[in-house]
Amino acid sequence: MTPTQFAVMAGVFLILLMTIMVAMFLFSVSFGGKKLQRQPFGPLLAMFKAHYETFPDNTAVEGGAGPLDAEIEHCLREGALIRARHLAIARRDMGDDPDFTLPELREVLLPDIIRMKRSISPELFAAHIAHPLIQNHLTPIFASLSRPLLRYSAQNPINFNLKPEKRAGNHHDLDTILGYHSRVSRIVLTFEPELYLERDVMIGHANTTKIGQWFPSIAVGRDFLNLPENEQLFLLASKAALFRPEIRILLPFPTERDFMEFGTEIVKFQTDRPSILMNKIFRTLDDEEVELVKKSLKEMPELDPFELNEWRRGAILSAHRIGFILVDRWPDIRRVLERDGYPGSIDDLLSYMTSGGFIETLRALGVFPGDDSISPPLA
Repeated sequence: MTPTQFAVMAGVFLILLMTIMVAMFLFSVSFGGKKLQRQPFGPLLAMFKAHYETFPDNTAVEGGAGPLDAEIEHCLREGALIRARHLAIARRDMGDDPDFTLPELREVLLPDIIRMKRSISPELFAAHIAHPLIQNHLTPIFASLSRPLLRYSAQNPINFNLKPEKRAGNHHDLDTILGYHSRVSRIVLTFEPELYLERDVMIGHANTTKIGQWFPSIAVGRDFLNLPENEQLFLLASKAALFRPEIRILLPFPTERDFMEFGTEIVKFQTDRPSILMNKIFRTLDDEEVELVKKSLKEMPELDPFELNEWRRGAILSAHRIGFILVDRWPDIRRVLERDGYPGSIDDLLSYMTSGGFIETLRALGVFPGDDSISPPLA
């Protein structure tokens, strides 16, 4: 065989191989997309509505140092050391005794993300994590409306200046963050959002697409990489929590003004006035879901600005609760919240860490050895 003949045969072989590979790729994308479209999404409203019919009480930290001291001593006698440690954190944060600590609690290990064996299920979020302000009829409705709204607002990553070369996998200094991001996503979500390095931001999210479907992204910057590890984890977990169906309505309406304008569209429907946005949403929902959403919107009292704004505040507090659950290092978290201007979250987390719901959440995530959980183990 002459060199020319060999070169021709090699060229034909390579062309044939590339043709087969391209055909397989196109088939897989097409098949995957059709399979996704055929799968019934299921009425989100019906799925979440059952979780928000009865709500747990959220007991605030009240009564001063005396009752907390008595509760700490009771927990020590019962061997509930993790709860005692969190009560002691709240006791110390009250300010009347900054150096307060108990010798029995100095060596108690706080929960760690590595010890969490399960993910946060919708049931667990509704029963023990969601802030009382979102434990109402609006949450299942917003869970349903968020899907078409995110589809409308989702764009190619490059439209957010998130180019392929900015993906986390292309930067060695993001190797550690990628590991954190993967672990956080497995606990907080059912998928792992894209991660990018965008130098001019601390941390932000974008409504991006992947193979034509909504697939959100998180961008972190150089300032983020310079933060202590616990602060990075808390910010990642709090940001990922906003991708959960229960509160992701905040993604297409990130500012208070945007969210309030969205509320006026709902009121238009409630009062039988035309709303282009609501009509577009209804056209994209399942028939059963449309009926449930319309019925719920018509039956509930007319939405007012105060109620809408309070729900938004509760969603942000809930995201910070998730960040605290995964990190549980109070001095670091307090520093982040003070720096970013969230004094309400500081007060809420001090209350939440002393509640029974917080301990039940840790138990459900598998932090306590031997405890069963309503949440499935991580894959």
